[in-house]
Amino acid sequence: MTSHPIPILVVTGASGVGKTSSVLELQARALPYAACFYFDSIGVPTPEVLERDFGGAEQWQAYGTDRWIERLTAEEPSRS
Repeated sequence: MTSHPIPILVVTGASGVGKTSSVLELQARALPYAACFYFDSIGVPTPEVLERDFGGAEQWQAYGTDRWIERLTAEEPSRS
């Protein structure tokens, strides 16, 4: 069996620009090769925790994105 990398598209941008709406539209098409996951569900640490544990918001975003990529590539994503 040949293993192929799973392509992952990460949608980022400022609040209110339509990221969620765009992903919901993609999800509504029920494409057999596309599964949608929402980073929003992890919440955001307090400013104190962001600074203390991660060194700031940008570092936390990078950390959180890396964890999601690891989670998605660890096993075959389901459509749920």
